Amino acid sequence: MLVWMLLFSPCLQGVDALIEDLQGPNVAAQERSIEALASALDHPGPPGLIADALSLQAKESDENLIRRASLKALGRRGDAASVEALSGLISALPPSEALEAVTALGATPLGRARAWEYLLGALGERAERAPFVALLEVGAVSLVEGGRSTWTQLELNPFVQLYLHPDPKVRRGVLLGINSALEVFDGAAESRAVAFLEAIEESGLNSAPLLGARVELALLMGETSQQETAARLLAEGSSLDMDPLSASRGYGYLGTARFIDGDYEEAVRHFLDQRDIAASISRRPLKGDANFRLREQAARLSASAEVSTALARLAGGTDAGSEIILTGLRRAHAAALNAHALGVRCGMGYSNSLNILFSVETTPWDALGRPSVLHDLTSEGAARLQRALLSALAAVAPEELPGLSPSLGLKAQLISKDSGRLALIEEIVDAKAARLMRRWEEAVARASRRT
Repeated sequence: MLVWMLLFSPCLQGVDALIEDLQGPNVAAQERSIEALASALDHPGPPGLIADALSLQAKESDENLIRRASLKALGRRGDAASVEALSGLISALPPSEALEAVTALGATPLGRARAWEYLLGALGERAERAPFVALLEVGAVSLVEGGRSTWTQLELNPFVQLYLHPDPKVRRGVLLGINSALEVFDGAAESRAVAFLEAIEESGLNSAPLLGARVELALLMGETSQQETAARLLAEGSSLDMDPLSASRGYGYLGTARFIDGDYEEAVRHFLDQRDIAASISRRPLKGDANFRLREQAARLSASAEVSTALARLAGGTDAGSEIILTGLRRAHAAALNAHALGVRCGMGYSNSLNILFSVETTPWDALGRPSVLHDLTSEGAARLQRALLSALAAVAPEELPGLSPSLGLKAQLISKDSGRLALIEEIVDAKAARLMRRWEEAVARASRRT
C-alpha cells in the first residue's frame, strides 16, 4: 500500500506545500514545484487550484524561466482546467509568450482541440491580433485525431478564411496547419488523408499547393483516377496567379499517372509539355533573389521532366543507347546545372547537380521505387529500367557519376567536351567565387566597424 501511495502521490510534501513554494522567492524551489505540479493529476482538491497557481506564475513571475516552465506545465497536465487557463493566457500575454501558450496546448489532444476552438472564436470576433499561424499548426491536428473521416464546413472554415488573409505568413500558416494534420496519418490512412484534403477543397479552398498535395497522395497510392481532375486544373493554369509553375507541375502529375497506368506514349506527351513550360520560365530575363528562385525551381522541373521522358521512353521499348535517350539526358543534365547556377546566385547551394534530377517527388523514378502501384511492371522490370537510365546517364555525365560506368556498351561522353554544359559549370564556379568574395567583403566591413 505504501509503494502504491508513493507512485501515485504528486509529491510527498503535498500540493498545498508545492503551491506555497511556487509562490515563494526561491527560484530553484519554484522550478521543482512546477515540475511536480505538472504531473499532479490525481490531486483530489478543486480542479482549478493547480491551474490557477501555474497561470498566475505564467503571467506575473519576474523570471522568464518560471513563466515558460509554468506554460509548459499547464500543457503537460492537459486537464480541462489547465487547458482553459492556457487559452485564457493567449490574449493576456505578450505576443511572444502567447505563442508559447499555444504551443503548450499542443501537448495533449484536449489542448489541440481547444486551440482550434479558440481559432474559430477569434475569427468570429475578428480578433486581428490572434496568433493565427500557431493556432493553425497546433489546432489542425485535432481535426484528424481519433480516426475521424468526416468534417463539417464550419470546422474547416478557418483554412478558407485565413488563406485570404493579407499577410503572406498567415497564408503560409494555412498550408503548415494542413501539413501538420496530414503528418498524423500513417501509411494505412492515406485514403483518409485524401478525404481530408477533398473536404477542405469542398469548403472553398482551392490553392495550388493543396491541389498538388491531393494529387501526390493519390499517386503515392497508385490511385491515378482520383487525381485526374485536380491535376488537370493545375495543368490548365487555374492557379497561375499564385504559382507560375502550377501548370508545369500539373502536366508532370498527369504524365506520372499515365506512366503508372502503363500508357507510356501519353506519358511522354505530358512530360514534354511539363518540360517546355518549365524551361520557358527558367529562361526569363529577370533579376532579384525571388526571380532567381522561381527560375531555379523551373529549371529543376525542366530537368526532372527530361528524366521522366527518358524513363517513359525506356519503358515503352526505346533502347537506352539511342540518340533520343542520350540527347534527352544531356538536356536533363544541362537543366540541372542551370538550376544549380541559379540557386547559387540567390544564396542557395548544392553538393551535386545530379541530385536535382532525382529530388522532385511524384515522378516515374519515384514510382519505380514502389512497384506495387505500377500496373504493368514487376519489381524486376522496375529495377531493369532504373539500371538502364543510370547507365545511360553515366554515359552523358561520367564526371558526376564516378562510381557508375556505362554498362550497356555505351561510350562515355565527357562533359569537358561539351561546350554548353562546360560553360554552365564555369558559371557555377564564378557565382560561388563571387558569393564568397561578397561574404569576405561583408566580414571585413563588420570588423572595421568594430575597431
